[in-house]
Amino acid sequence: AVASLAIAFSLTACSDVSWVCKINGTELNAGVYIYYEIMGKDAATSILSKQNFTDDIFTQSLDGKDMKTYIRDYAMDKCKRAVATNSMFDELGLTLSDTDKKTIKKTVDDTWDQNGDKFTKYGVSKQSLTYIVENRTKENLVFEKYYGEGGLEAVSNSEINAQIPKDYA
Repeated sequence: AVASLAIAFSLTACSDVSWVCKINGTELNAGVYIYYEIMGKDAATSILSKQNFTDDIFTQSLDGKDMKTYIRDYAMDKCKRAVATNSMFDELGLTLSDTDKKTIKKTVDDTWDQNGDKFTKYGVSKQSLTYIVENRTKENLVFEKYYGEGGLEAVSNSEINAQIPKDYA
């Protein structure tokens, strides 16, 4: 169901199905979008299972949206976030270290070894998976640049220790 939803959306989004959306001039390929749709379906399934719902999730609504809209919006939000992350990463002048690149490659290879058949079936290429894993790494590096020790908006240990009792007491 998710694959057909993704393919139907990609066919209506543009005439060139090699990309499914363009955000701030950046084209994201269909495989990235489909991967995020799969994540959206998995997130919805997890939320509904906590509510002891076991029927077809597509008969349900979440956050006031029918399931297809919820999944489509989830995927599009993830796509927007990925583009924003790449922009921030570049604006901050960050780069991936050799260690980052090796970790990304290993994560992609391991994930592909375990799930490559499933991804291929749904239209997610190894290149799309690489983009997604690399983007997660960039997101972590942007976060650290802002909030890590010595970061642009670093949070001190004393601030963290003072906040914990307020949030978890």
